[in-house]
Amino acid sequence: MEPVLVSDPADRSAKNANRYAAVNLEQEGKRIKVGLCVTERFGQAKLLITANGNSLLEELLDLAPGKPIVREVVGAGKASLQLLTKQGREIIQYTPIERQEQTTLPDPATEPPAPHEIPSNDELHLTGLYLEQYRHATRYRAILGGSAAPRCV
Repeated sequence: MEPVLVSDPADRSAKNANRYAAVNLEQEGKRIKVGLCVTERFGQAKLLITANGNSLLEELLDLAPGKPIVREVVGAGKASLQLLTKQGREIIQYTPIERQEQTTLPDPATEPPAPHEIPSNDELHLTGLYLEQYRHATRYRAILGGSAAPRCV
């Protein structure tokens, strides 16, 4: 099952979740706070917290549903966490994604040329397919279809 990712930094809920666990990692300056809870028992599970590849915390935990775990550590750099079973199988991991600010919006959709302005039948056909597929707000495919009839003679 694919994890559920929540990328809003203002959201203080789970940042990554799957059928076995949900985790939260918040970093403010050098303070890193991690929360996790599981959906089934995991005896001697290993919690690893790192920053820029350097280990900040490696702890064995007996995890059970309804008993969330919260840990705070101090470390500089990009934090990440990993939770492993006693046998070393990954239960869940999370590394925050740096959000990139979108500076400009894409250009709005433009109206395609009128049928008599389209130079070839192929281009007219493709324009009609585009309009049918994306239901363009400024043109109807039926208008283009009727315009192609004189070209086919």
